[in-house]
Amino acid sequence: MIKKLWQLLMLFLALGLDDDTPPAGDDTPPPSGDDETPPAGDDDATPPDEHAGDDDLESLIETKTPEQIAAEKTTRRNDEIRRLREERQAERDARVRAEAERDAERRARQGAAVDQEARTRAEEDAVIERERAAGATKERLEQLEYWRNEQRDRRETKRLAQEARNMTADMADRTDFESIRRKDPKGFDRLASRVEDELAKARAQGNNPPRRAIYYILLGQETEAARERAMKKKPASTDEQRRSATVDRNDRARPRTDVAARQRTNESQKRRERLKTTYI
Repeated sequence: MIKKLWQLLMLFLALGLDDDTPPAGDDTPPPSGDDETPPAGDDDATPPDEHAGDDDLESLIETKTPEQIAAEKTTRRNDEIRRLREERQAERDARVRAEAERDAERRARQGAAVDQEARTRAEEDAVIERERAAGATKERLEQLEYWRNEQRDRRETKRLAQEARNMTADMADRTDFESIRRKDPKGFDRLASRVEDELAKARAQGNNPPRRAIYYILLGQETEAARERAMKKKPASTDEQRRSATVDRNDRARPRTDVAARQRTNESQKRRERLKTTYI
């Protein structure tokens, strides 16, 4: 806008400089060699157009019709809607990826447990085969097979009991975490997926923190980040401003009275009192 105003001003100045009309009262004839009368045979000479600069002036001033303004508003609104849709789609994609990662980690843990059990069973079978190759008796082989089956049943019972305890603990932790929704529904909806992601990462490392603890950690991180952003936007106050803003709570208003002033005596009154009984 400033550039256009500057161009407009320069155009007016140029129009003023091109005006060669002599001032009023100037009767000096033009020089003999400066005859402004066009030649007789010059039919192409045309008088100057008085409205020659109107197109330039109109080109410098841009005017928008109501239809153009409405079209721009519609474009901005559509861009905002498109941006919000892209953000929501990105959030959904992130949740899907996080769920896939949790499933992969869960299958990896289960696969590791299955591999460990397979190795243990192979070692147990190898013990029995070595005893059979060494010529062990039938009773000895039956004892080893009984021991093998007993160990396998014990491990299976222990595994099922551990899974039941884990499921019970996870349900209790999830119920405790769901109780936050009643107090802070917006914060819960905003951080629930992140809490599950962080819990999956912790369990992959062998830890099992409660969801409530992870939620409060993430909430504290958000609060700290918001405080830092607010401190960057707020200008730092000087020492003088801080001192002027400080209020002395001990400086109470004192009543206006002259009782204490009447009770005080100055030096002249003291001398008058001392000389009152002295005769000169």
